[in-house]
Amino acid sequence: MTGKPGKLPISAVMVIYNEEALLERSLRSFADLVDEIIVVHDGPCKDRSLEIARKYTDNVFELERSGSAEWHRPWTYERARHEWILEVDADEYLSPELRVALPDLDYSAVDLFNVTWPTVRFGRRLRRGFKGALFNKWKLYRIGVTHEYPKASGERLVSKRVPQPLLHEPRYDDVSWSTFVQKWLPRAKVHASEYLADFRTIPKWNYQQAEWDQPTRWFIRHPLVGGMLIVPPLHWCLGIRNCVTERSWFCLKYGFFSGLYYFYVFSIVLRMRGKAGV
Repeated sequence: MTGKPGKLPISAVMVIYNEEALLERSLRSFADLVDEIIVVHDGPCKDRSLEIARKYTDNVFELERSGSAEWHRPWTYERARHEWILEVDADEYLSPELRVALPDLDYSAVDLFNVTWPTVRFGRRLRRGFKGALFNKWKLYRIGVTHEYPKASGERLVSKRVPQPLLHEPRYDDVSWSTFVQKWLPRAKVHASEYLADFRTIPKWNYQQAEWDQPTRWFIRHPLVGGMLIVPPLHWCLGIRNCVTERSWFCLKYGFFSGLYYFYVFSIVLRMRGKAGV
């Protein structure tokens, strides 16, 4: 890996939407480490986000509003000069531990690093999961649809867990009923419409097939059985398990709302397919 002196040859990519309250904290956490930063705003910006982003990079873009950050992810990979991608949201930032660890990771032997990904509430780190936030873009593919994530492009993928955390600290309680109504439900409508869109129109990165992968295709074709009767209980069970292991009610609430979210997504898919006579 080669890059500017003192910088890692990594392209950090972000997709944001009016994030002036959090953006600088995120950018500051990695700006001195990576060789390139790309910031995409989802639609016209209504706050100081672009001004803040331009303090750290010239690669700042306003693209057409989609309502989904994932819609623009493939575009950022195409634009990135480096094969290694650090994907960060505005409400995420590198912990001091991850900043120290980043230069010493073995990039030659690993394709994807799953970093520890806790949500921070009131200064406490909760719901520890893992997020594939650092990866070789040529070893994975991505479909630009809500809640899709980079997946192995066919060959065997070498992944490794990184204990040092990427911290997720939103400016609101993301497991409250008001957030579910104001944020999760509108996103579910976008998500459902993406599932039923012409697959040729969906942005993709390094994806060779002409349609959805088989598991996703099955859920879309059978939204009642797959999406409404199978997926939600899986999220609820996961929430219960994480509540016990993490000893946090936050995990239980997150599992509950995640299951409810997918129930709503696939109920919309079911209704839209019925109207279309599919």
